[in-house]
Amino acid sequence: MSFDENTVLQFYNKLPDDSTSSFSELITDFVVENISLFYKGEIIDFISKKLDSTTNEIDDFPYFYTLVVFYRRMRSNTELKKLIDNNEQFYGKKPLFLFTKSSYELSQNTKKSYETALSLAEECIDIINDKENNYDPDYPGFYNHYASCVAAYLEQNFSISNEQKKLAYEYIKKCIKKCNRATYYITLARLELIDNNFEDSNAHILYAIDIENDRARIPDYNDLLLKVEYKKTINELMSKSDQITNILNDNKTNILEYLAFFSGIIAFLISSGNIAVNNPEIAMKLILVMLGALLIGFSAFTLLIQNNNKKILSVIITTIIGIILIIMSNYWLN
Repeated sequence: MSFDENTVLQFYNKLPDDSTSSFSELITDFVVENISLFYKGEIIDFISKKLDSTTNEIDDFPYFYTLVVFYRRMRSNTELKKLIDNNEQFYGKKPLFLFTKSSYELSQNTKKSYETALSLAEECIDIINDKENNYDPDYPGFYNHYASCVAAYLEQNFSISNEQKKLAYEYIKKCIKKCNRATYYITLARLELIDNNFEDSNAHILYAIDIENDRARIPDYNDLLLKVEYKKTINELMSKSDQITNILNDNKTNILEYLAFFSGIIAFLISSGNIAVNNPEIAMKLILVMLGALLIGFSAFTLLIQNNNKKILSVIITTIIGIILIIMSNYWLN
């Protein structure tokens, strides 16, 4: 495809104003469809001359936003920053300009930049909901961007209020209800992944891949799919690790119980032997007393080292047997 200035001008002449989502959607589609001309620099040179040769009036905003879409697509943050700085005095109050600044701040990956990005996203929504402004209050792109900012915030483990997180879910579901776009499902999937909702997150990513027309975005979607599988695997391993730890702790407790019991048995046998030799008359009575005391002491030891009440019934039964043996010893010689 070759560059045709008249065709490009005709496209811009037919554009609606930036008060509705059609404006940004048409420009995005234009960039995607003519990406080879952008790579060659022909359209970029044409648009740049348009911006440089004018006083950057509101009517030239479509040229500005076309470069925004291309630089964001190429992740050219340096060029995007220059574009923002050079045009803020002209378009600084327009929602799409604030959206552009917010997107740039997200790319800086610091807590302060994320806070700025989220604040700008909130400002965009406030502007389009102001009845004095001529903007579509249901402009889905701004709501999706807010939800994306919240997702990015949480992905960095920064704290955020439950109200903001809940609002992000409400906004992105509102976007999906209005327009069936792949990027909206990706934003929802990111929020679900943060909440460890792996099944829904995986399903929404696969659906986004299926309906995405811009195939250049598919690698990013596949990366997110791998993150879901990775985090799911890590969670499963952590769960199994906790189970193994619990089993080891239970076994350690059982070993201590056995050691204590058999130590008591050995001591009991030695004492019993001495008693039987020295005092055969009362040997049986003392043996019963010591055996009962051993059982009661063992039960008390079990209660002390147990972290739960799984063996409470056996402890009670053992204690009762010990008491019965002590009581029987009082009547043994009678």
